[in-house]
Amino acid sequence: MEIQTAFHQVLGKKLGITDFEAWVYATSELEEFLDSDDYFELISLNYKDKSVLYNLEKVLDKGLRKQN
Repeated sequence: MEIQTAFHQVLGKKLGITDFEAWVYATSELEEFLDSDDYFELISLNYKDKSVLYNLEKVLDKGLRKQN
């Protein structure tokens, strides 16, 4: 799955948080797509926390803006 597509799908609630978390850990290209601080934040998130979608929005929005 393309990185930007996955970001849009999870933010649009078309991809579940559990599936997105598994995808994050399986996608080594994320290290190159995001800057090191954002990548570290993404892999450090507690995906079981109720506020994870809010925290994901902050990180993923930065990644999407950098690519456009």
